[in-house]
Amino acid sequence: MEIPIKTLWIQVLERLQLELSRPTFETWIKTASAERLENNCLVILTPNPFARNWLQKYYINTIARVVQDIVGHPVQIYLTVIQGDEVYFLNEGELSQTVSIQNHILENASKSRIITSELNYKYVFSRFVVGANNRMAHAAALAVAESPGREFNPLFLCGGVGLGKTHLMQAIGHYRRKNYSDSKIFYVSTEQFTNDLITAIRNDNIQGFREHYRAANVLLVDDIQFIGGKESTQEEFFHTFNTLYEAGKQVIIASDRPPKQISRLQERLCSRFSMGLLADIQAPDLETRMAILQNKAEYENIILPPDVIEYIALNYTSNIRELEGALTRSVAYISIWGLAMTVENIISFLEPKIEKLPATPEAILSVVADALNISIEDLKSNSRRREISWARQIGMYLMRQHTNLSLPRIGEVFGGKDHTTVIYSCDKIAKLLENDRTIVQTLRQLSDRINMTSRSQK
Repeated sequence: MEIPIKTLWIQVLERLQLELSRPTFETWIKTASAERLENNCLVILTPNPFARNWLQKYYINTIARVVQDIVGHPVQIYLTVIQGDEVYFLNEGELSQTVSIQNHILENASKSRIITSELNYKYVFSRFVVGANNRMAHAAALAVAESPGREFNPLFLCGGVGLGKTHLMQAIGHYRRKNYSDSKIFYVSTEQFTNDLITAIRNDNIQGFREHYRAANVLLVDDIQFIGGKESTQEEFFHTFNTLYEAGKQVIIASDRPPKQISRLQERLCSRFSMGLLADIQAPDLETRMAILQNKAEYENIILPPDVIEYIALNYTSNIRELEGALTRSVAYISIWGLAMTVENIISFLEPKIEKLPATPEAILSVVADALNISIEDLKSNSRRREISWARQIGMYLMRQHTNLSLPRIGEVFGGKDHTTVIYSCDKIAKLLENDRTIVQTLRQLSDRINMTSRSQK
């Protein structure tokens, strides 16, 4: 008798929960679900492509073995990704349904006359975290999505690497695709635009190239800074821009610098890029970075403690890609080793990748005094009490690691000690670190607090 799919999956979960570590089970297995069992093929839904790939790489054989034990015969496992109401089959060529689903998508795309192959499904407005750094850009992008070709044309999104320009740009495309199925949405990188032009010249089909791009209702062009110095590309883009603008069509451009700072950009293009709205995106503040991590964790069904969110947000400040990358690496590391998701467990893994900011001597003295329960005056004193001498030696070692102060200057900070005392203290702690795990952990925790203090004062 065939086992109902829900009953089968409950039994699979019960078995896997006993075999796998709790963090692994909670992160990767519990978030998946069985959809159907047909022709000895079990289709399992996963919450995102990352989870699907991870299960495929590390746990698919374990799942297959457990399912076989329960049903009594070999079963093939097919992993899919579910987003909203749509299921994306990623095992190309393995499942017959894949072909029909892909054909269905292509058929719909053809009917709506929208080019969507370049749009990332994750880059939608609902997944964009709004903060003080990007509020104006988000509002402008939403306004353009709702009423293209009216107020902000062109919309020029400007900001450093990994700050969300591409996300906002593609969110506009997704919005138009979902709500206005008769729109033609073209998303293209400047490199692709140039390559298409080169191909058109080679094939003597410039007219076809022009008709293609000038048929767009919304044209989204990423990394426009790379157009500098490419005279033929600038010429064609200038006329494409003019045609679309005069027809009331929307142009959205993204760049890592303002138009006037793009080298070897024709003046007429610079003028047109500047005639609409220039929306600048800055690096996110701490609260926004924490919100971004929380958003990503919730979307990917990852249980993330608040102190872990704060730790990653404090240490990765330059851009969102690095921030989310740190989270992805942390989840992978924790899962591989079967550890709990705690700050202590990810510090050693992330620490080499964290840019350490110079710390002030005062901050180090404060952290050491507070952690070891003595006063700053004691650290600077000549007392030889064991606990004070020990704290002083740790403080000197940390100051050597976290500042660029010379040995005599460190001695001065600690109440005028001789530089030979500093050398002795640093050598002593360094030698203890080779064999004493307790000291290693203590110094990691102190270093972490110093880094957090430095970043909060940045």
